[in-house]
This record gives sequence, C-alpha cells and structure tokens, in this order.
Amino acid sequence: MVDTTVGFWHWALYDLPPDARTFEASQAPSGTKTGRNDYGQPGYGGACPPPGKPHSYRFTVWALPAAELPLAAGASDKEVGAYLAAHALGHAGLVFSYGR
Repeated sequence: MVDTTVGFWHWALYDLPPDARTFEASQAPSGTKTGRNDYGQPGYGGACPPPGKPHSYRFTVWALPAAELPLAAGASDKEVGAYLAAHALGHAGLVFSYGR
C-alpha cells in the first residue's frame, strides 16, 4: 500500500466518473469532487519546485469499492488519503521528475 499521508498534495480529485478518459485540470467532468490541496485551496495547484535539484511527482489512480467517496467536496488531503489507505482495492501510478 502506498503511504497517502506524506508528501505535498497538488490535487485531490475524487468521484471521477468511470467513463472519463481525458479532461483539463480546469474542467473536471461533471459530478467530480475536488479536495483541498496543500496550498489550502480546492483544485489543482501546479508544480513549481525551487531552482536546483528536480523534485519527484507522483500521479496515482485508485480503485475503490464504491463509485463515490463519503467525503464532501473540499475535503482535506489528509481526509482523502485516510479514506484511500483504508478502502483501496488497488492503485496504479506514475512518478516523474521536474526541475527548473
């Protein structure tokens, strides 16, 4: 299981319809909920590491037993992470590096 309680969360997007294939960060599919990121705002907070050593970024998609999380829109990253850790059936991820 991936530890969902550490790291800086740039985005927490949940209740994504299973037929969603592509979308822009500013236009998530209807019915999708967005939690608060570690900037303290709902929505996507882009990557902007300080100059120097590149940072690693993780993008993870989770398989859950229910179509919707029992969390309100605007839930904290800690709430979303705790739910994922307790209920995930599986996950797949991609890690990439970005620096400037």
